[in-house]
Amino acid sequence: MIYEMTELADAIRIDGICTVLKADYMKNGGVGESHDFPELMYCARGEHWGVRDGVDIFFREGEMTLIAPGTFHKKKKPSDCEGWIISFASRSPMLEGLYNQTIALTGEEREELAAVFSLGLRCFQRKPQGGMAVSPEADVYMLTGLKKRLELFLLGLHRRYGREVAEEKRQEIAEVARVCILLSEHIAENLTVEQIAALANISVSKLKRLFREKGGVLHAFIRMKVERAKGMIRAGQMNFSEIAEALGFASLHYFSRTFRSVTGISPSQYRKIL
Repeated sequence: MIYEMTELADAIRIDGICTVLKADYMKNGGVGESHDFPELMYCARGEHWGVRDGVDIFFREGEMTLIAPGTFHKKKKPSDCEGWIISFASRSPMLEGLYNQTIALTGEEREELAAVFSLGLRCFQRKPQGGMAVSPEADVYMLTGLKKRLELFLLGLHRRYGREVAEEKRQEIAEVARVCILLSEHIAENLTVEQIAALANISVSKLKRLFREKGGVLHAFIRMKVERAKGMIRAGQMNFSEIAEALGFASLHYFSRTFRSVTGISPSQYRKIL
């Protein structure tokens, strides 16, 4: 008998977990954020009002969204909602059809996501200084199970819903995510629109069209710099002048003014609320 091996590729691959947590949407605050990895947000109970890249969004119980890398999002107002958040590292192109959509889950999908989230809460715990750490009870079986179950959930969701997204829209989302990854790799530089277009190997007109809903590519780049600054402030290893210099701001004053314009608070105020 002749045997032939069929290679099986990872259609959707989760490279790492960033957060697994329940969100308290009744609390005040919420200056918003954007990051270079996807974030799954699910309304398990109640209703939630938020903002995604300047556009109001509304979630009912049983609905979710997969925030695309580089998308600024925040809570719009306190609401009686139990929110589940799972953020993770992945560059799988198949996710592009799910990004920034409001998706109503089926009963089976809700059950599967609940199982994924429950396992995630067992695998990870919050650190006092911020961020997540692997729970002492989590072994390689649990962590691998979380990875595979999340991959299968997203793959099934894509099979049902992703095909409904137009090919042109998927390509635009993929291009925006690709440009955001390039920007994150040049976060310390001051780039013009023309330089960014050259880095991404696309025309200036296309770049402007891709980022029109984000207020322009330079606006998106500034938001990414502020998000990186917030991470540096949380780490507590650099002062504000060092952070400003590391991120390519011309002066501490310009850094502080930019930080306030994006978040609504100054860097020192942000440090106090941590």
